[in-house]
Amino acid sequence: MPYEAQANLYLIGREAIVNAVNHASPKKIVAHLVYSAKSVGLSVQDDGIGFDLDAAMAKKDHRGVIGMHERAKHVGATFTVDSGSGRGTRIEVTAPLSA
Repeated sequence: MPYEAQANLYLIGREAIVNAVNHASPKKIVAHLVYSAKSVGLSVQDDGIGFDLDAAMAKKDHRGVIGMHERAKHVGATFTVDSGSGRGTRIEVTAPLSA
């Protein structure tokens, strides 16, 4: 896997965990890294308070979710967020092993 992809996956994971700790009041955060023959998948899930994704994407002074999405796009990865009030947040990124 190219170094740039490795670095961006790390930064996305770090941002997801930091956001959960700072904003979601979770009791548990679980991160998984899964390798396959063609890709690496990263998921970070918390059981915190969740958030409104549309509102977060519209905020001009907050770059968390937008920054993670841009990092994923930069290395050709897919990026999804599933969150809602009272049900926590799950962020998933899948990056190809070769550029």
